[in-house]
Amino acid sequence: MSDTILAPLTPFDQSWLERHGLTKGYIVKNVDIQALKAAAIRVVDKWRLLAGHLQWSNKLSSWCIQVPLQGDISHRVKFTTKKLATHLGPPFMIGSSSTILTRPPLKYFRDSSVPHDLRSFASSKAPFISIHVTEFLNCACVGISFTHGILDGFAFGMFMDGLTRELKGIPWEAPAISEINPLREVLKDLETTPPMYDPNDSTMIGGLRRTFVPYTTRNNMVFEGSIAYQEIFDHLENKMLYIRGKGLETLFREVKDEIKKSGCDEPVSVADILAMWILKAGVGVLAYTGNILNTEVGCVRQRASRYKLSLRPVKCFFSGNNGEATSRNEELLPCVPNIRSPSQAADVTLDNGVVICPLPPFSKEEIAKKTLGELAVLHRQGLAPARSLGWIQAYHDFVRKEMKGKMVFSRKRGEEVWLFTNLIIANLTDIDLGGEIYATWGWFTPGEADHIVGITSFKDGYIIEAKLPRARWSALAEAAQSLEPAKALL
Repeated sequence: MSDTILAPLTPFDQSWLERHGLTKGYIVKNVDIQALKAAAIRVVDKWRLLAGHLQWSNKLSSWCIQVPLQGDISHRVKFTTKKLATHLGPPFMIGSSSTILTRPPLKYFRDSSVPHDLRSFASSKAPFISIHVTEFLNCACVGISFTHGILDGFAFGMFMDGLTRELKGIPWEAPAISEINPLREVLKDLETTPPMYDPNDSTMIGGLRRTFVPYTTRNNMVFEGSIAYQEIFDHLENKMLYIRGKGLETLFREVKDEIKKSGCDEPVSVADILAMWILKAGVGVLAYTGNILNTEVGCVRQRASRYKLSLRPVKCFFSGNNGEATSRNEELLPCVPNIRSPSQAADVTLDNGVVICPLPPFSKEEIAKKTLGELAVLHRQGLAPARSLGWIQAYHDFVRKEMKGKMVFSRKRGEEVWLFTNLIIANLTDIDLGGEIYATWGWFTPGEADHIVGITSFKDGYIIEAKLPRARWSALAEAAQSLEPAKALL
């Protein structure tokens, strides 16, 4: 029996995710550094995929992970520390009420030597998991970094769950690994299956064509140049809105009541409502509360929304602000392994399962005219096509045929693009690193686009992270203020 296996990545891992890294940071009251390091090594020792290194397979024409099945793997977790004889200021920490905070520097959470893209990980054979701890006099910053080409937020949540259990001495079972990637096998089958979608569907294929262009030097320069332009002229700021309280509970309840009274039985989620609340408030129109916010939007004619969607069939639960456990199963696609059911892959975990679901574009006038409930329903209905095998086939055909396997987000004059990602289902904050968690932050490295919005649950509220123009943050603050009028957010 070989002491290694070769686990291939999927075409989706290598179409655009492979160029980026992710860092998840936690500000904690205190941390036992040696215990954290030992626990992380034990997690990687059990989840052997994370102990591997990248190599290119000419036979498969794909990046693969060379996974060691035995032997010492302690060197496959990069662990760095720094100690500063100063205090980390309270503006970086979440309090007991709604607030807007500025993101702290990445250097407190990520060592500068950590690679971002798959090619750099392959050439350096760097560990997939890197942990950096910066100790302050009043707290500690703990950052865990990885490449998006191997893990997504959901799989990272599994890592953090394993880390918490190791720190507490609670048994857990690591995901199984196999030389068969279930999603890769499904995609191979779909390549020889007659189309299960309409190639002329403006919602499906048209949405993808609005979203992506082939990855070329010129197209990438246009994308990065548009971000640089907004950095200078729109004063982009990385911030977080933490929102909680009875006003938010009332908002959720009244929107769901509005939808029910309209006769619609669409099961909208908290994430649907929050995403559309952010969109309405961010573009300067919050019709739900009757406020018209004077936000300058320039010559932008329409807003196009996109949604990062998990391909997993798992049933997830989260607690809403009313304390009820709510099933999130309706948001996820069919079980990928069961589509083809290769016996060797039936229990294999999908380590990276993210696709982009384009939603119909809205003009500012449409956003202003529609109620928050109507927008939440449209958001939910916009995700419906992506729950089908036909949509997975359409996405795959688009990537390999029109994009030639590599793509970058499109930027067009007169269109402003928002990308929403629901991290509630990843459960990234219900963890225990040994001390109270004051705040949690995320970074998309080496650089981040504007208007990428992450929604995460935290304690009894929700975190909304984004890189937005200063005027947008003022609009969000005013909208949040209407939910908690006793406190000034900015």
